Amino acid sequence: MNTITGKITATRHAGTSRMGNPSFDIAVDTGHDVMILTTATNSGLAYGIGNSNYRLTAHTFHLNKRGKVTSAVPATATEE
Repeated sequence: MNTITGKITATRHAGTSRMGNPSFDIAVDTGHDVMILTTATNSGLAYGIGNSNYRLTAHTFHLNKRGKVTSAVPATATEE
């Protein structure tokens, strides 16, 4: 599984799935550059992605085969 570690700097609502679940475009500052990613369809992560803890501390974002964010966990001190 691919991962990206960084802090979210911006979020933007990117629509909803057929089931009505939200999707977001997120800007992730990796410390070297800013990457624009999208949450996966029907991912529960979309419901909390705007919370301040994603902006205040680095997280490791897990990506699916299509490059969409499926989950996130706080980054360890060695990853930051």
